[in-house]
Amino acid sequence: MILTRALELTRRLTPADLGFEETADEAGTDSAAPTEPASTLTDLGAAPEDAWAYAKAATATDLRPGDIEDLELSVHQLAASYSTKALGELWVEVDRYRKRAHSLLTHHRHTLREGRELTRQAGMLSIVLAWIAHDLGENDLTQAYCDDAWTQGMEAEAHDVCAWSEDVRCTHLLYAERPYDAFAAATRGLSVAPAGHRVALRLTAQLARISARLRDRSAFTDVMARVRPHSERLPLHRSGLFGLDAAVLASYEASSRIWLGDHQEAVAAAETAIEHYKAMPGPQSAPTRLAIAHLDLALARVSLGAPEQAVFAARQALSGSRIVDSVRRRSEHLEYRLRLRYPELRVVRDFGEELRARSSREGQAPSHSA
Repeated sequence: MILTRALELTRRLTPADLGFEETADEAGTDSAAPTEPASTLTDLGAAPEDAWAYAKAATATDLRPGDIEDLELSVHQLAASYSTKALGELWVEVDRYRKRAHSLLTHHRHTLREGRELTRQAGMLSIVLAWIAHDLGENDLTQAYCDDAWTQGMEAEAHDVCAWSEDVRCTHLLYAERPYDAFAAATRGLSVAPAGHRVALRLTAQLARISARLRDRSAFTDVMARVRPHSERLPLHRSGLFGLDAAVLASYEASSRIWLGDHQEAVAAAETAIEHYKAMPGPQSAPTRLAIAHLDLALARVSLGAPEQAVFAARQALSGSRIVDSVRRRSEHLEYRLRLRYPELRVVRDFGEELRARSSREGQAPSHSA
């Protein structure tokens, strides 16, 4: 009796033992034979062909040899020849390559590595488009292509692309008289810029001139102290749209000194920048930066009481073949300053008439922005 009771306690209780009605499925549970374990992985359906198929899929691509290299080469060539082409013509060419990059990314099978490199080149092409839009004074387009370049750079894990996009945005916002927004763009770019990369130094130099624009002499001095030790190792002539050289830094300092009221120092920096820019060989010429340097020199001359020399420098700035939006803005500001201080001078009135005639020919009204 005791043994029988023990056996009942050790066996698995059924629903009937507990007073529940037993279903047909539950009644047959105990009688089902246990599944025998597979003796090999092959018995479980494993096959080496599956692994080979996975590897083949990971490397499958519809891209042709040279598709990515062609985009990369186009970025280098467009950046190097940026200043030698008409902006409208340049836009059509860059936009064609940008659309090609988008098509390869979205309509062609590619590997993960290829997709990342395509995304990087797409971001770089959007930066070139952002620069063109900036030079043409197209605010929305500039901001949109900066946004796109940042996004592409993040997706490609190419943080230098993100940093270059903020360099464009910073310059654009500074010329749009939005220095606080420019400061935010520069610091955002620096937050992702690779350490030691030339874009990090360029954005640091941007911070210096933004500080000057905000009349923060202490911050300007501190930042320039970090930049100057590197400037001696820079080439005199820029190596394309994504380059940095001593001429750019001299130009930044000229603008900064004007904002800080250091007009003699501004003259020296502007003349240094002009000398560097004039010495540049044709393919590396920078007519926009040369014009800005002449206008910085002119603004400094106005403050130093030399209006005739200021007008002479301004006419040199406007004699170039590439008068972009930033040059027009700076020249209009110069004419406004001249009229305020020397309204009676014939040379000042003549310069104002020349500027208005130019604006009329180009279909633009002077804005007299600061």
